[in-house]
Amino acid sequence: MDTELVVLIILFIFIILLIFLMYIFLKRIVEKINKASKEYYLDKVQVYDSIIQEKEKKLNELNEEIARKKDNFENNNSNEEIINKDKNVSSLYDINVKKIDYQDENILQQVKKIDEKFTFDEEALIKSFVAKNVNNLNFTKYDELKKNRAKLISKVCYELSTKNSKEQETFLRGIFENNQEIVDTYMKKNKKMNIITFRQYLDRILVEEDPFVYVYVSDEKKNYNYLSKNILTIYDNKIYRGIMIKYKNKMYDFCIK
Repeated sequence: MDTELVVLIILFIFIILLIFLMYIFLKRIVEKINKASKEYYLDKVQVYDSIIQEKEKKLNELNEEIARKKDNFENNNSNEEIINKDKNVSSLYDINVKKIDYQDENILQQVKKIDEKFTFDEEALIKSFVAKNVNNLNFTKYDELKKNRAKLISKVCYELSTKNSKEQETFLRGIFENNQEIVDTYMKKNKKMNIITFRQYLDRILVEEDPFVYVYVSDEKKNYNYLSKNILTIYDNKIYRGIMIKYKNKMYDFCIK
């Protein structure tokens, strides 16, 4: 009887030990999977960051090119030269049109109708839009948030993700020294700090705080930046007539593509 009891005790201890080893083994597997998932996500986010930076670079280059072309156009052409040029173009257009054999004789009439019905004062439209929709411009806060966002590169986020919630919160409050309300609002909604979801939250805040009105035009020579310090004109070769206005997270379409 004593022998059987000893065997049962040994067997019980063996089972407990086996369960403990399985727990340790599964815990390590979960940690590895979690680490691999974070690395995969951060790699994707890094690619996204690169795309955003590239688009911002191209946008700045495009705005500079538009400004240069506008200055050159104004400096190198007098009103008389512009009028003569228009007359020559018009004359050449009339001559060439007569030589073209159109399969569809109504095509010019259709284009003419579109032009007549889709002609409006773009400048007046932009002024009206800004007056009705744009207020409380805070360039300082927007610039600060952009600088703070630039500090949260993928490497930093990965290192933070290995720390606990309190350490992450302390680090971010150090970065957002002048905008503590950003961290406060996030913590009220989420209770615990998570750098991955916080960065997504910050991206949404940046869109909401963006003070710029982006005006997409069909002509490279058009530039409405002079109407307001928060207007950025962008040439879009897909637009045939009219303009598109992007403000915060909404697009207002006044064009034909």
